[in-house]
Amino acid sequence: MNENLELNLDSVRAKKARMALSFTKFGLTLCNLIFISASLSTIYLILIQNSQLGYFVLAIGLFAMMWLLWYRYDLKIIAPKLPPADLSDLLDKDLLSNLTPPITPKSIWNALENNWQTVFITNRLLLDKQVIIQSLSANEADSELIWRKSLQIQSSHNPNELTIASVATALISTNELLVQYLEKMNLKSLDVLEVHAWLERVLEFHRRPKQVLGGIGRDWAFGFTPNLDKFSINISQQIQKGGGFFHFLSRSNAIEAMITALDQAGGIAVVGNAGIGKTSSVFALAERLLQGTKLGNTSIKDHQIVSLSASAILSAAKQDLEKLMLTLFGEAVSSGNMIIFLDEAQLFFQDGVPCEQGSQAEAILIAQRFEHFA
Repeated sequence: MNENLELNLDSVRAKKARMALSFTKFGLTLCNLIFISASLSTIYLILIQNSQLGYFVLAIGLFAMMWLLWYRYDLKIIAPKLPPADLSDLLDKDLLSNLTPPITPKSIWNALENNWQTVFITNRLLLDKQVIIQSLSANEADSELIWRKSLQIQSSHNPNELTIASVATALISTNELLVQYLEKMNLKSLDVLEVHAWLERVLEFHRRPKQVLGGIGRDWAFGFTPNLDKFSINISQQIQKGGGFFHFLSRSNAIEAMITALDQAGGIAVVGNAGIGKTSSVFALAERLLQGTKLGNTSIKDHQIVSLSASAILSAAKQDLEKLMLTLFGEAVSSGNMIIFLDEAQLFFQDGVPCEQGSQAEAILIAQRFEHFA
C-alpha cells in the first residue's frame, strides 16, 4: 500500500472525477436525445432533401455522441491509477469528486456522509450523524491520521483502491469522542472493523462479474404450469435475476450429495433444526443447477426448482387436497425439467391440519421415494 499521504486535487484523475460528477442523469438523457434527433434529421436532410444543412446537424449529433462516449468509456468508471503517485490515484472516485480544500476531518465527512457505504456503517453502529459532525475537527493537520488509518484498514482487503468504507471507518476509529460514544453503547473499535469487513465483502461481491445463468432455450422448454405457478415461487428464476448469491454453498459436499440423491432416488427429505440452513441449501442447489458445470449426464441437469407454499395449498384445497396436489405434481412431471421444493412440509402433519387433509397429504408424500438428509 502506498504511504504517500498527500492528496492532489488537481491531478488528472481528480479532475476526471469532478467532470464525471457533472454528468447528471438529465444531461446524459439530453445528449442521447440530441444524438438520436440529429441522426434522423441528417438522414432526412442529406438523403431526401439533399440539403447542406444536414452536415451542420450531423456535426451537432457527433458532438453529443463524443460526450456520451467519453462518459461511457472513460468517466463512468475511473479506475485507480497504479502505481499511485498520491492518494488521489487510489481514492474512490465518488469521494474524490466531492472533496474540496481545505481537507479537514469535517470536510472529509461532508464529502462522504451521504454515500451508501457511509450510511451502511452508521446505521449498523446506530451512530447519530449529528454526534459525528459535532465531534469532528476543522484542523487540516488532523486529516493525516485519517488517511494513514484508512490505508492501514484497506491493506487487509483490496489494497489497489481506497474505498469510502475504509475512510469512514478510519474517521470513526481515530476520533476519541466517537470511540467514547461507542463505548457507552457497549461497542468497541473491533466492532467498527467487523462492520467494515462486512461491507468490504459486499463490495467484493459487487466487483465480481455477473454469472451467466439460465438460457432462452431452456426457459422456452418449460412446460405450461398455470396451477403450479399459482401456488409456487420459482427459485431458479429468482437466482437468475439476482445473478447468484449462494456461490459459497453451491460447491459444498452437501450439495453434491443432494444432486447424486436426486439423480438416483428421485426425491430427498432434508431434515434438521430450524436455522441450520436447509432452505439455503436448496437455493444453493438451484444455483448449482443453473451453472450447469461439472454435472455430467445427470437426469436433473438443466432442471429448475420451484417452492410450493404448504399454507397456501392447505387454505385453498379445503376438502379436495388430494386432487390439487396431484394436479400440481402432474404439471411438474409434464414440464420435464422441474424439481418441487416443499418447504415447511411438516405443516401437513401438524395437529392444526384437519384429519382428512392430513391423511391425504401424508399418503401422497409417503408415496414418493425419499433419500434422507439430516
